[in-house]
Amino acid sequence: MGKNLGVNNNWQPSRVEVVSALITRALVDIDRNKHGKLRPFVVCMTMNLRERIGLAIPTNSCGNLYTTIAAQLDRSMADESKLMFQEVVNMISQMVRNSRARYAKVVDAEELHSMVKDSLMDFTELAFTSEEHLIPFSSWCRFGLYKNDFGWGRPALVGLASLNFKSVFLIDDEDNGGIYAWVTLKEDEMIPFKHDAEIRAFTSQSEIHVA
Repeated sequence: MGKNLGVNNNWQPSRVEVVSALITRALVDIDRNKHGKLRPFVVCMTMNLRERIGLAIPTNSCGNLYTTIAAQLDRSMADESKLMFQEVVNMISQMVRNSRARYAKVVDAEELHSMVKDSLMDFTELAFTSEEHLIPFSSWCRFGLYKNDFGWGRPALVGLASLNFKSVFLIDDEDNGGIYAWVTLKEDEMIPFKHDAEIRAFTSQSEIHVA
């Protein structure tokens, strides 16, 4: 998919980064058409910190260990007509790489606590007080959700109930190695999203769920 969308062959973004960029480009384009201009926007993602920090964590420990990372659109990225997909991929990939490098240096629990707390506070401010267009992602890929068996067999499909705010959850598609995208939008955004040319070209009704 990345090759078909013109991703630079000098580096290989992850599946999650490519899918996130595809959805981001569509949502920014919809927002531009809705407001008549390109508004500043921020892409936010949750990032699993297990095996990405310098602290020793028991492999059988239970609970969430994550942070929230974000990147803002550089207005020079967008021309007057359409946000370029390649630039969105670059932005998201750079955000992930920079965050991984920063957290990989953490060897002190107090420092980790402070960094995660600050990231969550920044996300809360963006989500509830900022005028910027916020596009939140959460990837559950590679979590092994299809291996869970509570006594009646492994799940045939793992999904999420729709929420009452804009959100994008990404989950592995065990059948073909793709990604399910569970997207929650307002009705006036969902209709153009479902009919976006690139969304339709690189997904199918069985691969992307909208609510």
